Amino acid sequence: MMTQNMNTTVCIVGGGPSGLLLGLLLAKQGTPVTVLESQPNFERKFRGEVLQPRFIRLMKQLGLDQHLYQYEHIKLLTGEIWSEDKLISSIDYVEDTPEAPFSVRMKQSVLLQALYDEAVKYDHFHMIFNARVKSLITEEDRINGVVALTQKEEVRINAHLTVGADGRFSTIRKQGDFSYKYKKHDFDMIWFTVPIQEDRHKDIFFRVTTSRNFIVVPSSRDVLQIGFTVRKGEWEVIKQRGIGALSEELISVFPDLQEPLREITDFQSFVTLKADVFFVDQWYKKGCVLIGDAAHCSSPVGAIGISLAAETAALLAELIHESIQDEDLDFRKVESLTALRAKEVMMVHRMQGLITKAIIKAPRWTKKWVIIAAPLLSKTKLFHLAKRKFLLGKTIDRLGN
Repeated sequence: MMTQNMNTTVCIVGGGPSGLLLGLLLAKQGTPVTVLESQPNFERKFRGEVLQPRFIRLMKQLGLDQHLYQYEHIKLLTGEIWSEDKLISSIDYVEDTPEAPFSVRMKQSVLLQALYDEAVKYDHFHMIFNARVKSLITEEDRINGVVALTQKEEVRINAHLTVGADGRFSTIRKQGDFSYKYKKHDFDMIWFTVPIQEDRHKDIFFRVTTSRNFIVVPSSRDVLQIGFTVRKGEWEVIKQRGIGALSEELISVFPDLQEPLREITDFQSFVTLKADVFFVDQWYKKGCVLIGDAAHCSSPVGAIGISLAAETAALLAELIHESIQDEDLDFRKVESLTALRAKEVMMVHRMQGLITKAIIKAPRWTKKWVIIAAPLLSKTKLFHLAKRKFLLGKTIDRLGN
C-alpha cells in the first residue's frame, strides 16, 4: 500500500462535537488543522442531542449561536420531574439560567454538519472521512502525528500537536498509554423513539419511579426520544422476559403513548448506552492532548457531557493560539489544560454520582423516601444554586482575551 505524507500544525483525531468545534476555532484563528473521522459521514444515533444552557452560552461567547440556529433544532424552555403521579420539581430555564434561557434539542448529525459547514469556509481547515488511525508517530519521547488508513491509501500525518477527540473508546488514549484517575460504570441507558402527534410534547420530561427512571425529549416535531435507566446486566434479563413484558411496563408509565408503544414488537428499536464515567489523570503528553469523552467521560445524567466537551475544546483552542503567538510549537501551555478544567469536570461528575446513588443505585425503600423528600428539597436555595451550577457552569473567561 502506498503511503501519502501530509504535514499540519494540529491533527485532530475524531470528528465529533469537540473535535469539529476545535477544528473550526483553530482554522478561524489561522492555524492549519486536519481532522480525521473514522466514519463516512456525520450520522449518529442517540448521541449528545440535548445542548444545555452552558453550551448555549458558550456558542454565544464564540459568536456561533446564530449560525447554529439556522439548522433544524427545538428550543426547550422548561422541564418537569415527576414521580408516578406527583410533580417533584421543575426546570424553568428563563428563571434558572437567564444568561442562556433555554436548552436545545439538536440531532448530533445536524450539529456536526453545522460546525463543518462553518469550518470549511476557512482555508486552513481540512477534514478526511473514512480515516482510521493505525498508529501514533513517536520519536524519542514525543508524539509527532499519526498514521491512518483510508479507503484508498495509508496516510502519514506529521503534526506539531495531535489531539485525541475520538470518544470514550479513544484509540489515541490507548496507544498514547494515558492512565485513568478514576473510572466507573454504575448503570446503562436504553434509548428508543416513538411517533406522536406533531408538537404534542415540547419540553424535557423526567419520571422517577421506585423501579426505574425515564427521560422524554422531543426528537423532532412528531417523534419522541425516550430513555430509561437499567442496572448493570439488567438489560439482558429484560430481554429474556420478552418484548411483551417491557411493552406493558412502558405503557403503565406512559399510558398516553399506548398506541405507538404497542407497535414496538422486538428489541431492534432499542439502543444501549453504557453509562461510563471516567477522568484521565493527565490529558497532555509531549505532542499530544486528549479532549471530550477521550479525556473526561460523563454519565447521561443531566445530558451534560457534550457541553463539557465543547468547553474543553474552546479552552484548548485558546491555549494553542497563545502558544503559536509565543512561537512555541511544543505547545507547553497545553499542559495546563487538565488543571484548568479538572475542578469543573469533577464537580459535574460528583453531582452526577450523588444523583445516581439517590435514584438509580438506591434500593426501593431508600428511593421512595428520596421521592417523598424531593419536593421540599427542590424549594431550597441550595437546590436552586446546585441546579444552576450544573446546567450553566461558569464562563471560560480566557476566551477572547
